[in-house]
Amino acid sequence: MRPQIVRLDTARFTAGNVEKLSLPAGKTDHIEWDPELPGFGVRLRAGSAFYVVQYRIGSKQRRESLGDIRKTELEQARKNAKIKFAQIELGIDPRAERDKLEASQKADGLTFKVLFEDYLADRKDKQRASTHNAAKRYFEKHWAPLHRRAAHTIDRATVASLVRDITRDHGRTAAARARGNLSALFAWAMREGVTNSNPVVGTRRSGSSAGMTTLAASSACCCSLPAAGTRSEVYAGLSSTSRAENCCFQRKERKAGGCWH
Repeated sequence: MRPQIVRLDTARFTAGNVEKLSLPAGKTDHIEWDPELPGFGVRLRAGSAFYVVQYRIGSKQRRESLGDIRKTELEQARKNAKIKFAQIELGIDPRAERDKLEASQKADGLTFKVLFEDYLADRKDKQRASTHNAAKRYFEKHWAPLHRRAAHTIDRATVASLVRDITRDHGRTAAARARGNLSALFAWAMREGVTNSNPVVGTRRSGSSAGMTTLAASSACCCSLPAAGTRSEVYAGLSSTSRAENCCFQRKERKAGGCWH
């Protein structure tokens, strides 16, 4: 059955009102579009509501989910939609690119679980036992929803949503420590050349925790930040702010056995 498509007045398409959307009586599939961003909207089905983006590549019209409205902020979903629209303008098929990457990583078996197990094996002799065991616990327990995900599909919106869940279920300190370990993992993966970005950078901190330095205090980091283009390839493509964040998340590891980079 083709979904019914309804356009809303601009004033109604806000984060607050999106959360209140419901299926019209007698309908099982209903889409409401954002009047300010053609091709972006919310798809409603029984028991679920997802942000969607719709676009045309040649003769093909495609529609993709951008995340559950309960777990993805409206503005972040809009930004993700705009990225896809920009790719289309450049002649890039977003779905084809995604499928290509997923097929490649699936062939390599590079799921998040495989990635963090490789990371822990590499760091075992460079961390104190307590630090290593804590990291293992966070990856196995707090980041369990990511275990079967292909590593490259983990984005900032996904991380931000899970940090909120961890904060709610385990508290601010646990969320901050889980976030710090995840950032360290992806920074390591970038150095190893298996990922191109760190999806933790830019997400909200849930609170301070022992052994972690806030970005505001990054200038006190015992490993001075490099000038752009002058240090290890792990920092390639990162802003100075991102380099500071990834550096300072590793202060406990430096105490245990030297600066990781």
